[in-house]
Amino acid sequence: TVDGRAFHAGATIAADAWVPSALALHWSPEFLDDNDPDPDDLASIAATLLADESFLASFDTPIDTEYAVVAPTSIAIGSVTLDIVPGDGVLLMDASLTGLALEAEVEGKGIATILSGPATIKYATLDAHLALELSAENGKAWASASDITVLGTGFELESESLDELSPSLQTAVKNVVEDLLTEQLGQIVSNTVADALPRLLEGLAYSQSFGEAAPIQIELQLESASVAEHGVNLGLRGRVTAVTAQVADPPGSLTTPAGVPTGAFSKSPIALAVDDDLLNQAAAALWVAGIAKEKVLEGDGLSVLDPSALPPVFQPIARIRLNLLLPPTVGPRTPVTPPEGQEPSPLDTLPFEIAVGELGLTIETGNDRQFACALNARAGLGFAVSPDGLVHATIDGRPRFVEVAVGCPSVPSAYDPGSVAALWRVGLPSLLVTATKDFAAPFPGIPLGAFVSSPALANAEIALQDPVLSAAGDEGRALLIEGRPLYRQKPPVEETTGK
Repeated sequence: TVDGRAFHAGATIAADAWVPSALALHWSPEFLDDNDPDPDDLASIAATLLADESFLASFDTPIDTEYAVVAPTSIAIGSVTLDIVPGDGVLLMDASLTGLALEAEVEGKGIATILSGPATIKYATLDAHLALELSAENGKAWASASDITVLGTGFELESESLDELSPSLQTAVKNVVEDLLTEQLGQIVSNTVADALPRLLEGLAYSQSFGEAAPIQIELQLESASVAEHGVNLGLRGRVTAVTAQVADPPGSLTTPAGVPTGAFSKSPIALAVDDDLLNQAAAALWVAGIAKEKVLEGDGLSVLDPSALPPVFQPIARIRLNLLLPPTVGPRTPVTPPEGQEPSPLDTLPFEIAVGELGLTIETGNDRQFACALNARAGLGFAVSPDGLVHATIDGRPRFVEVAVGCPSVPSAYDPGSVAALWRVGLPSLLVTATKDFAAPFPGIPLGAFVSSPALANAEIALQDPVLSAAGDEGRALLIEGRPLYRQKPPVEETTGK
């Protein structure tokens, strides 16, 4: 700020542009497989899927082998266990199915026409091992399986056609069918996992609008995927735009060279890092949407700023006119050290700071006085996720830790502009706290129903339990969100979300 005036300096990104590498998501080995049957890790989710009757009913595509075409009419699995271990560039998976029963219509080929008709195929156990390689680009994910090995035990084949053969021929036919089907069923298991996992990753795509006074649209799209021994790294691009622009030709938002962390940037089961470019685009989008553009507060609307907390010189307040001429910006905060002998405050650890520039504020009193000022402020900023899944902002409103610059070009003749500005320097910190206390943005979970059609998972999601938010990345410019997975049913969808 210069003499109470503010300006933006630095590179910008267009208001409607996608922010590349806006988010980095890390899934640790614990989230991939925590050796617990609860569906709060990828292994348990996939196992739940493979054992779901409605999901298994979808496997009605005929299995074409060298000797016969087997068209499933019913598949049942007693139980499923799945182990997932991250390796060097691949996910190593071991699936074990017990009590597998397959009913099918068989159409034999050549000499195998003797098997044509209904048949029941059973395995006591069917074990499959495979390595899965992940990749993603432009919102699309792929998984390719390799090193597939399958072992079945307790094979049984029941068929009226088979009963007509001699015992020795029955044994020979059973051995051939077992070898062929074991390989094909192992391929089905690997194809199922290789198809479901990319859909899970693509299900991370997110598009939702929220807000009433200044609605904005948040969009996320998968950009990259890789596997290492420390877990899975996913990259997403993001975009936050105003649903209805209230600012013509918006200037765009600030961008910095600093990016999100990569590799094993967290030891938590799930970690998400948000680039400051996306945070600044969100702040700019709120500004473009008119969060404080030529707003007039009067009557009950004054409660948004709690006018009773303002100095007596401005009382009684009839109306307040607001006009924010620059979008707010978010950046890393200089560490705060409490005075000697004073206990540290939780506000000392807020990792970011928000700068509010060129806030035109005019107060009109009930006795026809008018105070017009331009205010600029910089204060500590932090975020937290509430139990209802909303991200809330916290402002450090302690006057000693808020930088304020104020100019008052128009005040009643009986008042000194400098003295009025001094009052604002004292009152602005509490005004910032009041103005942001109702901010809330939805924090999405992983929608399990988005990647598979299964009643068992249709309304379920993986959310973060007791997430911890902090700064990370180059210069501490990324917002890091870490937590443990929590399996839950999604809350009811309301027509309007956010505030």
